[in-house]
Amino acid sequence: MLADYGFRKTVFIIFQASQRKGGKRGHKHGPATQPKRPVHRNRVVCNGYAGKRWADFGSGDRRGGISLLSAVGFGKLVAVGPSGVGNPHPDPLPEGEGERIVKPQPLSERAGKHGARYSMVLLIIACAASGFFISAVVTAVVRAMAPKWGLVDQPAARKVHETPTALGGGIGIWLGTVLPLAGAQLFLSSSTITQLLPEELAAHVAGIGARSGQLWAIIAWGTLLAVMGLIDDLKNLPWAPRLAVQLIAAIGLVSMGVRATLFADAAWIGAIVTVLWILVLTNSFNFLDNMDGLTSGIGLITSVIFALIMLTSTSEPRWFVAAFLLILAGSLGGFLCHNFPPAKIFMGDAGSYFVGLSIASMTVVGTFYEYEKTPPYVMLAPLCVLAIPLYDFCSVMIIRLSEGRSPFHADKCHFSHRLVELGLSRRDAVLTIHLATLTTGLGGLLLYQVSNWAGALIVVALILCVLAVIAILETAARRHQKKQ
Repeated sequence: MLADYGFRKTVFIIFQASQRKGGKRGHKHGPATQPKRPVHRNRVVCNGYAGKRWADFGSGDRRGGISLLSAVGFGKLVAVGPSGVGNPHPDPLPEGEGERIVKPQPLSERAGKHGARYSMVLLIIACAASGFFISAVVTAVVRAMAPKWGLVDQPAARKVHETPTALGGGIGIWLGTVLPLAGAQLFLSSSTITQLLPEELAAHVAGIGARSGQLWAIIAWGTLLAVMGLIDDLKNLPWAPRLAVQLIAAIGLVSMGVRATLFADAAWIGAIVTVLWILVLTNSFNFLDNMDGLTSGIGLITSVIFALIMLTSTSEPRWFVAAFLLILAGSLGGFLCHNFPPAKIFMGDAGSYFVGLSIASMTVVGTFYEYEKTPPYVMLAPLCVLAIPLYDFCSVMIIRLSEGRSPFHADKCHFSHRLVELGLSRRDAVLTIHLATLTTGLGGLLLYQVSNWAGALIVVALILCVLAVIAILETAARRHQKKQ
């Protein structure tokens, strides 16, 4: 398309130049009294194609344009000579100037106003595809090797699966996230390679490099939780040491700068809130891992929505956070190929802990509110997007405590189990929760489109209504079951 545009534009310039004759029509060179403009010989270079021409367009000399055909490249012709025709600098070149070099432009600049869109599409495809491919392949390998490693989840009273199923899918998710991030780090460390990036991405390479320490701190603490989860999948650890390791990881992330400010002057307030946020979300995703495809699907949906917010709803794209979330989404998508009902492998605690901590950290690192650029109510976006995981976590804790049981005692009181009690199949229950998550997530996106607090409160009210309908239905099911 760009080549065709450049060719047609050049032909038009040639035609226009050949028709610009002085005086009346039919005079070959115009009136004798008209002074002839000086002729400057120049060389036009465009994307490797060069052609010599005479720059005397005004005199009607047709030599000034015929050889331009040899200078038509596949990019946009920035300058075609000193006559002013198609030239962003209309003043003639000074006498004696020998060359004008038209340098090839980056692809994003040649795309004009679509350059930023091209960069986003490139980022989305590269990140999601790499995570998807690695996770799908590694999960297939783990699935085949899990029985030899002892990673098999046996059926039990509190579990819904009826046949022994492989564990260890979290390994595929972890590698599907870490390997693309490591490859991107090596890629961006080469100045030669980064010159190939679109300008919208290349401008942020330095900033991404400056935050690489924070990135790998998140990966390191997430890896610690994944290893602990893998050990728990093998030996069933008590809840107390698991919670202790989670607390250490949350404090470690806060000490590395992963901290919310919350408009508070005292840094310790933001630190405490961040630690609690990480703990709650990590366990929320772990609690949700009770049916085939549930946690992986919710993680995929929330990651994509947060990435869209970072790319489209802030004053400028947040490439760092968006790339991480897109890679995580791709990795979850690759795993979901093996985990969608009926699941052939489970992610286990290794996967749910890593996913939960990663999403929790990215919601803290990502800038949702910008002073004097976005309204304060957009800070509610993470709560809206994660409304379903938070609802499941809170409702399960309330049920267990009200019945006098440990809040960490596994049971069948989760959102998905209560939907099955309503009469839904397990597959339909999972899809219902996915759609509910997508609904609340779109509400989070909608917060950036409303112009005042009244609109924001309407969005929040809609999400609360969705949660209220769910609570009424599942509460009715529990009462009906108790009567029986």
